[in-house]
Parts: sequence; structure tokens; C-alpha cells
Amino acid sequence: MIHVDEDSIAALKEENKNEEKSLFDEASSSLRMKIIICSTLLRMLRTLREEHDLIIKLKGFCPDNKIPKGLLIQGSEGLKSAYEKFMKTKILDSVNEKRPELVI
Repeated sequence: MIHVDEDSIAALKEENKNEEKSLFDEASSSLRMKIIICSTLLRMLRTLREEHDLIIKLKGFCPDNKIPKGLLIQGSEGLKSAYEKFMKTKILDSVNEKRPELVI
């Protein structure tokens, strides 16, 4: 006959509670990550909807017609600052874009 004392039973119950807590923690962290990802995607889609014209202009400045990575996540402010940087660079680089004068 196997003799089980109170301490063994308490230890088994505590171990079972710890396993349940760890499973609950894993499920809650997984759910938390899903919520964070969904909110990030929603923010990007809202930015795409609201700033469509600005995004089209930015795509025109880029050589492969793609906006820089991470720009949509920054939101409207990031898009506006990037557009201002491109415009400032375009103005400063206009000197280099001129054709040389013909000397006859």
C-alpha cells in the first residue's frame, strides 16, 4: 500500500496550480500580441485612407515607386515630415539637375 501524506498532496496541488497559471499566461500574452498587431494594422489602414494623396506624391519621389519602410506606422506626422524632407532635398538638388550651358 502506498502512503501519501498531506505535504505530498499539497505539493501536487501547488504544482497543478503553477501549470494552470503558466498556460493562462501564455494564452494571455498570445492574445495581447494579437491585439497589438491588429491595432497597428488598423492605424496603418487609417493612415492610408486619410493621407492617400500625400502617399501618391511620396511614391513619385522614390525611384521604385515605394514609400520607405516604416513610414506608414509613423502616421500622418511621419508622412508629412518625409514629404517636407523630399521637397527640401528636391529644391537643394535642383542646382545639380540643370543642364550645362552650351558654349558656341
